[in-house]
Amino acid sequence: NAQFDPKSGKDYIWGQLIMPEGTELRTKYKNQYETAILKNQRFEYDGETYASPSLLCNAMRGHTSNNAWIHLEIKRPKDIDYKLADKFRR
Repeated sequence: NAQFDPKSGKDYIWGQLIMPEGTELRTKYKNQYETAILKNQRFEYDGETYASPSLLCNAMRGHTSNNAWIHLEIKRPKDIDYKLADKFRR
């Protein structure tokens, strides 16, 4: 279950993961990294916007069905490097 933080208006809450504005999300598909960014409460990728990490992940991976938790890597503005989304659930 994902939602936006009503207090900040910009943070996206996905399970236990809080993603502030400017968070980068990426996945490796066909030996190439595809990268998106969280802006204005939407995930922007390849000129399109997506309402959830799941929809984003599927689009980034050739419009196929995927588990976003195990395919997306997250880098929030204060993070040094990307971390697999699933690691935030543990």
